[in-house]
Amino acid sequence: MLNWDPGPDRWKLGFKDAVLASFAFLESYGLQLAQADVTYVRYESPKAFVTVYHGRASYQLNVEIGRHDGPRKDSSLSLDAVLGWKKAPEQKLLFREIPLFHSDTREGVQSMVPQMAALFRKYADCLLRADEESFKSFDQYCTIGSLRLGEHYRKGTTRWNADMAWNRKDWQQVVMLYDSIGGDLSQTEAAELAYAREQLRSSASNSSPALSGHGASPPKV
Repeated sequence: MLNWDPGPDRWKLGFKDAVLASFAFLESYGLQLAQADVTYVRYESPKAFVTVYHGRASYQLNVEIGRHDGPRKDSSLSLDAVLGWKKAPEQKLLFREIPLFHSDTREGVQSMVPQMAALFRKYADCLLRADEESFKSFDQYCTIGSLRLGEHYRKGTTRWNADMAWNRKDWQQVVMLYDSIGGDLSQTEAAELAYAREQLRSSASNSSPALSGHGASPPKV
């Protein structure tokens, strides 16, 4: 069984102290320290909350913000969502295999926590001020992002099923699946769709009796 408790030496990475120093600016927004341990720090205000964490197994560093009311009540959204919403140029750093902020060394933690705090302070300012219009805009962005992500995974599943149908030579299923994602086909997928349709037309033609003056001909084999 996996143990999700932080190791006894985790304090040596200095995460808590780094967060308390780098995120002290949150107090100017009315957020007060509510919890602090070796991998998790939380700030609270009557309207909002901010959590900073260091993954116990992943060693990923992140900061999240959420509200105590509204459509995403008590749900938290991470720094990458804030950067995407603000169209921050730093967002391009998020498209990488290893998380932008990730470290299992004291040196890395002490370097990355201030960087993360600076980005958060720069782009989450209006959210930290609990500006209603900003939170509304942010929520709309995150809702659209969730829908897009769901659509991405749906299409991924559709493509996988179409590939399985192709291997089975189930042309009808190939056509049905590729038709369901319409204009989002790659050049290869479009060619596979055209081939599958041709196979269905050929099969239909071969199975239909050809009428002649001497009666119906047997279907071609």
